[in-house]
Amino acid sequence: MTEILKKLLSECMNNPEKTCQRPDDVSCEGCKHDLEERCDMCGRYAAYLIANGVIVPPVKVKQTVWVYNQTTCKIYQNTVIGIYVNGASPNRNAIKVEYINKYGESSCRKFTWAQIGKQVFLSREEAEKALAERSENDG
Repeated sequence: MTEILKKLLSECMNNPEKTCQRPDDVSCEGCKHDLEERCDMCGRYAAYLIANGVIVPPVKVKQTVWVYNQTTCKIYQNTVIGIYVNGASPNRNAIKVEYINKYGESSCRKFTWAQIGKQVFLSREEAEKALAERSENDG
């Protein structure tokens, strides 16, 4: 760990106002705050990891991604509206996407980074290829 990260963690852990109330949880989901308003420790730690290249998110906010819907067996265009970093594991980090249907209604879902390439795709071509492979395997 770098000295900056050690200082940040020490500062947060020694200050009850800034310390995560649930440090043993798998993610900030258990935090008393909504993910958009995470406690200072979680938010600053995530910002540090991203800013210093320790963790590089696979997508950017406002990027278009394609999501495979297992119920309808179709691919839907979505927009990334949030990136959440809770550690070095892709299973602990997530992206939040928004889908707008043909009636203009919005719905949001969250996917772990580990689901990228399996259920969430960075290009339409990747998504269509995966859909074709799934169709071949099912039929």
